[in-house]
Amino acid sequence: GQTVLGKKIKLSSIESDIHFHNGFTWWDARLASAYGTIEVRPCSQQPANATMVVAAFSLGLIENLSEAKKLYDSYSLSEWRKLRFDVLRNGLRATITTSPVSPLVKQALGIARKGLKKRGLGEEVFLDPLDKRLKAKQTIADEVKHLFDKNDLSKFFDLVEIR
Repeated sequence: GQTVLGKKIKLSSIESDIHFHNGFTWWDARLASAYGTIEVRPCSQQPANATMVVAAFSLGLIENLSEAKKLYDSYSLSEWRKLRFDVLRNGLRATITTSPVSPLVKQALGIARKGLKKRGLGEEVFLDPLDKRLKAKQTIADEVKHLFDKNDLSKFFDLVEIR
């Protein structure tokens, strides 16, 4: 195996390890073999006007898995890992290899939107907040950073207020 930072390690496992570790780890996505499904459990919460974006994006990718896989295969695992850390630090100002991440995000959103449209339930509207963020080149973290004032939290609370 290999750690997130690329260090090689020796692994051995058995199928029951999945069930054992599911009780101790909060996976972003995991197989729920008892139900034949994939569970998506985001670690963070979206603002009230975007509560469905993570579920919609994940479902859209799953519903259009062949295109999502093609996009994934266009970069190496190490490039995706580097991108993950760059996005955590720089948001939509991140790069993959030497290219800006925004076109990649737009492509991924298009793949998810197409997957949701195939379902015919109108769920693609739940991706609209992500389109707006991409157009503004701002993540929620960027928005919060601009609003946060340790001496006056009112603007921050206005952002997260349930409407």
